[in-house]
Amino acid sequence: MQIIILLVTMLMTSESRADILLTDADVTTWLPSDNLYDDAVFILRDMPPGVYDIKIGIVDWQSHEPKVKLAVEGRDQAGWYLIGKVNIGMQMHK
Repeated sequence: MQIIILLVTMLMTSESRADILLTDADVTTWLPSDNLYDDAVFILRDMPPGVYDIKIGIVDWQSHEPKVKLAVEGRDQAGWYLIGKVNIGMQMHK
């Protein structure tokens, strides 16, 4: 018997970088139509400035590859769903 643990993740991609940000969302507690994740997601400190695509997916905990097809449009070839973009600017030091 194979047990697959699924994690809700965000993928941030730009022309030069791709990072997977794991969340603590527990999909085993979700009910139908109850799929709200309302918490902060922190980006990596060394993330260079730029415009990043924000994609979501429910992934295998070992491979971090999307394993669940969501009931929404917009799935890319790798299994991620684009939900928007974010612009990360330069940090200003005082």
